[in-house]
Amino acid sequence: MITQQEFIEKASQIHSYKSVSGVEYANVTVNGGKLTGTRQSTGKPFEISLSKLYLGYKTLTENGQKITTSALKPFVDRVQSPSLGLLDAMGLL
Repeated sequence: MITQQEFIEKASQIHSYKSVSGVEYANVTVNGGKLTGTRQSTGKPFEISLSKLYLGYKTLTENGQKITTSALKPFVDRVQSPSLGLLDAMGLL
């Protein structure tokens, strides 16, 4: 299990990625514990709380649960798909 600081450092190295269903996210940056970016298909911005995503990742991993968009919903509601894609891009799935 990586620490929250290592998690944020890994996320900081990602500048674009795809969701597990192929949606592209670009202009990805980390600032103040938040990851922001743009959905390429719609041009709309999104924001992910890295502390909430880390909590979801840690909780689900420790409980042996599969990490899916549905499982992430209680932690990062409304940005589950970009969150799951980020975990995949970070090599944590």
